[in-house]
Amino acid sequence: MKKNAFTLIEILAAIVIMGILSTIIVTASIRKVNQARENSYKTLINSIELSAKNYVVDNENNLDDFLNNDWINISLQTLVDNKYLNNIKNPKTNKDLPLTDIVYVTRNYDGKIEATYDIEQDNKNKLTLSGAYNIYIKENSTYNDPGILLNNSLINSGVTITGEVNTSIVKKYQITYQYNGKTLKRNIIIYSDNTADTPIIKTVTLTINEEGGTLKNNISGSYRVGKTLSIESPTKDNCIFEGWEITSSKNDYNLTNNILTIGSENITLKAKWKKLVIGVEITNNGTIINNGGTCKPGTIYVGDSLTLVAKPKPTDADEKEVTWTSNNSSVATVNANGVVSISGVGSATITAKIGSVSSTCTISSKKQEEPDKPPSESGCYGSTHPPVQGKTCWCDYITTHGWVCE
Repeated sequence: MKKNAFTLIEILAAIVIMGILSTIIVTASIRKVNQARENSYKTLINSIELSAKNYVVDNENNLDDFLNNDWINISLQTLVDNKYLNNIKNPKTNKDLPLTDIVYVTRNYDGKIEATYDIEQDNKNKLTLSGAYNIYIKENSTYNDPGILLNNSLINSGVTITGEVNTSIVKKYQITYQYNGKTLKRNIIIYSDNTADTPIIKTVTLTINEEGGTLKNNISGSYRVGKTLSIESPTKDNCIFEGWEITSSKNDYNLTNNILTIGSENITLKAKWKKLVIGVEITNNGTIINNGGTCKPGTIYVGDSLTLVAKPKPTDADEKEVTWTSNNSSVATVNANGVVSISGVGSATITAKIGSVSSTCTISSKKQEEPDKPPSESGCYGSTHPPVQGKTCWCDYITTHGWVCE
């Protein structure tokens, strides 16, 4: 006989199996969701830490705490304000992270920068190091541990410190502080004069003197030996920047293509300027001649000469050599000393050039006047008379039978 229906036991068994399968599916789904949240959680923390490191690297010159102590707390607010982070949510709670949260950024003695972000941090109780993250102690000196701070106050009790420092042995040590479940670390580097670490620890002062010029960003300050900096070129009105005059007691710095590598001693950069000529002043016997004016007042005759003087404006401009030229040497010539000789009738322009700037004055010359020739029957001696400037000459053929000039 053909079976057409399920028995009660079969139906119950099917329900149980479906329930088990549903539980397995739901559990697996929950596990996947939680795993996805955990991955998002880790990705978020890594992203925040990377953003903090990038911010410190980009802005190190302006972060005095980091320069001096090798550690700094960077708030999420700072990272958001400076476009290193967008507003972010905790993937576990789906709530915005407090912008008061901080990222702890340190620089190890080998120069490596690291960042640590605790997403569950207590914003009301900030635990920080007192003093530097890397402390450098010369061999056989005394080490006094500076301790740690809670909300900027030194903690005097309840701190567990592990690690020891022996200043008689050149070595790198690490001290660990534990307080209320929180941990901070500090590096202690014991060095001698022959230790390779010695130049790494030192900071030197960079002083940039623009010498009246302007820098968009004067980065004078304290820097670690070996730090590389981009040095921009300053500007100054009517001047050309010719480079930096560098002063340091040692020559272990390097400045190439505006990239400065800090040496082991203080460095001063002093801007060198070439003052440009902005004008040329021509004078004749102390009288200033306007550009394009007459080189000499009054009438200029063939055979005359005059001396011109040219000076740069401003007078302290670096370019001072004058080049003299005439545009019509058949009328006037000028030598290297500014002496103008009139050799013919007509017009000429005299140019004084200093650097790329010039000024001019003009010459209009003529011959001296000659008297009219007397009639042949006048009885005057000769047919011509040398001219006498400022007088009129005539032939007295009645009384003197000669030339009279009055």
